[in-house]
Amino acid sequence: MARTINITCRYYLIKTYTETNKEAEALYDLRKWFEVVNGCSLSERIKELGSSGKGRLDDIKNRDDFYALNFVRMESYSSTYTVTKDECAKHVDIAIENDEYIGKNTVAIYDAQKSILMLMSNQGGFSPNTITTYVNSFFDKPVCVLEPIKFKKDFTKTDNKFGKIAIKISSVNDFVPTHNAAYEDALNQARAMSASTLSFEFSVGRKKNEYLDANVVRTIISDAFSNMGAVSIARVKMEDEEGTAFYNLFENVKNCVLTLEADANGEIAYETIANAMVNSYC
Repeated sequence: MARTINITCRYYLIKTYTETNKEAEALYDLRKWFEVVNGCSLSERIKELGSSGKGRLDDIKNRDDFYALNFVRMESYSSTYTVTKDECAKHVDIAIENDEYIGKNTVAIYDAQKSILMLMSNQGGFSPNTITTYVNSFFDKPVCVLEPIKFKKDFTKTDNKFGKIAIKISSVNDFVPTHNAAYEDALNQARAMSASTLSFEFSVGRKKNEYLDANVVRTIISDAFSNMGAVSIARVKMEDEEGTAFYNLFENVKNCVLTLEADANGEIAYETIANAMVNSYC
């Protein structure tokens, strides 16, 4: 029986990498990378994705000014189960040969005119940070970064005050923190004990007229946006000129939700997802 599936997609600018003023970053034309990767065989496209396995760009299709991209993470084991309401979960056995992997795909489309990437949000797939690392691995030095396209609310203004921030990292192996971030030691400990997730909250509690260190909070916010595919919860209590409120950081990023029908096996072809993304793109 066909099922209706909702897929969240978010928008990112592809900017030229620079070690200096990030606000001055020019847009990067991802077609320069397409020329490089198209000259590689499928096996040559495989790259290590940090401590979380390997993956590759499996396919590129061009449609006018849009490019459909299918990224695939290559896993050596199956973590898939079938679950019913009244029975215990049953592992889905997938027989693979020594030179085979279990693939988990992430679909994106690239607008070559505006240098915008619309990326499917897929836990365990390619995150924005993973794509940045993957693209840059084809060059001698970094060439680009992905920057979320945000709505008007600015969480990084110098006069903002913060009372609480809560983060849940859903994939510690895919998360790349700022060096010496307040939670970096905890993240390293989570990896050392083979934990998959990590949650933390910093708060001033019930104290009045007291606030968290704004520089530390802004670093955490920046890390959350840079690692969106590896973060499931990112909330902050912030005071600005409009008052005090709780915010879900990711609701501030331009996004859309696709509603598609999966087949009887629960599958949706990557071309189907890409076409829906092009049709919904704005």
